Amino acid sequence: SHFDPSNAEALMKYTAQKQLPVAAFEFGNELNNQIDPVVYGEDFGTMRKMITEIWPDEGTRPLLVGPDIGISGSYFEAFLPVARPYINATTYHTYSGYGLDPKLAQKIPTIDFLKIQTKNALYMVNITQNNAPGVDLWVGESAAAWHSGQDGTTNTFLSGFWYINALGTTATNNHKAFCRQTLVGGNYELLNKTTFMPNPDYYTALLYKTLMGQKMLTVNISPSVMILLLRMRPAQTTIFLEPLFSLL
Repeated sequence: SHFDPSNAEALMKYTAQKQLPVAAFEFGNELNNQIDPVVYGEDFGTMRKMITEIWPDEGTRPLLVGPDIGISGSYFEAFLPVARPYINATTYHTYSGYGLDPKLAQKIPTIDFLKIQTKNALYMVNITQNNAPGVDLWVGESAAAWHSGQDGTTNTFLSGFWYINALGTTATNNHKAFCRQTLVGGNYELLNKTTFMPNPDYYTALLYKTLMGQKMLTVNISPSVMILLLRMRPAQTTIFLEPLFSLL
């Protein structure tokens, strides 16, 4: 191992002893500038061993996902072949805009802006399939704009243009989960940090979770018209909130 696993092990053992349900453990966050990708992939082996020993019953065993970094093809290409035996899903960060962009509000409802999410999703599908076939793909962190979003834009109805498209685009491109940045914190939060009242994107997530299923419909339309069509079925879609709180 290249790290001290004692703290993580203590947390996992406590969680298991208390029989607290855990969907997944995500190992690390944006560590690609700090850890060699091969070393990082080997560390996932240490985490996998601990999780398997602490949760011997596969039916209750949490998933192990990562590395939860931005889109860096060379890093993923080195990391994934090493980590592949140990991880259940590849996670990555994707943002279409920049929170300090003065023209962000004008850009969000445009086709060019919405295409960024599609481009990133397709790129990561290819990276994962080529380097870790059989491993699921998740968006590990995402919002309409990074740098904590933009007040009056990414916490308003306008963000829904990006969010609805992002959910549909990733589902269409074989992503198994979408982790939204964030529940509380920053200017892309789903709940207002002061009042805890829902922002518009909260209702987008709720509607998607409630209405959308796992089957997609392909339609042929005029090139001058953009339509996103999702088959509506009882709730079968996984949406996670990542992280629970942000201090930004």
